[in-house]
Amino acid sequence: MPAPDSSISLTELQQRLNDPHLTIVDVRALPAYNGWRLNGSARGGHIPGAVAFPSAWLQSVEAPEVERLLRSKGILASREVILYGDRPGVTLPLMSRLVELGHNGARVYEGGWGEWAGDKTLPVDRLANYDKLVHADWLRQLLDGGRPEAAPAGGFRLFHVNFGVPEEYEENHIPGALYLDTNRLENPTDWNRRTPDDHAPHTWSHLPLPVRSIRPRTPAVLLRRNRPVVRIVVAKITIAFTGCVAGSTACGGTGHSPATGARRARAAG
Repeated sequence: MPAPDSSISLTELQQRLNDPHLTIVDVRALPAYNGWRLNGSARGGHIPGAVAFPSAWLQSVEAPEVERLLRSKGILASREVILYGDRPGVTLPLMSRLVELGHNGARVYEGGWGEWAGDKTLPVDRLANYDKLVHADWLRQLLDGGRPEAAPAGGFRLFHVNFGVPEEYEENHIPGALYLDTNRLENPTDWNRRTPDDHAPHTWSHLPLPVRSIRPRTPAVLLRRNRPVVRIVVAKITIAFTGCVAGSTACGGTGHSPATGARRARAAG
């Protein structure tokens, strides 16, 4: 276990934000790191320079991959490491794992995100388009008629998305969701999106009516099983989605995913 004095003050952390020998680790859920205001936080995002390593990964990711992710994010015994979260004790699981791996020098910023976000004079970083990568609670609020952060101004469409597996949709899906097979949107040569001028069999005119009926700037929510949801703005066939898994760039990671064989669609601006 870490020593009783293994903590860092707000003042010291402020002074060391640009310290090249320091790794700051955010152990909160990824949506909070990305930029969403969760659990009553004054602001969303993360401490500048922090890397994301949610404590939940310790339960959902296999041990060898956990170690690889720790290394890829600079969470090393050779570096000074600071952990922070948004509630008491949330850093303990990762701290304990680091000790098991021989890293005895990690410290905790006890004030956590609540203290940092509550002081508007302190800088905050967030993903530039975090609101395009929505989380399950956000969608639940929206479907219940609520107005979550960055909610669509008017109506919206909900799609269950995959490529070539309609039986997945038939097996189960969120009530009200429409089915969208991305094979009908992508060129099979390079998997980039088709253009409206593409006259192949699966073109704009061959898309399902609910998709063709979307008007430019219509908010849409795209879902894929075993991936968080993505809210995007649709302009005709300019549709994109991304998966968010441990280590991916969309999640504040390094671009390396513990999931293999995942195909990604190129984001359309």
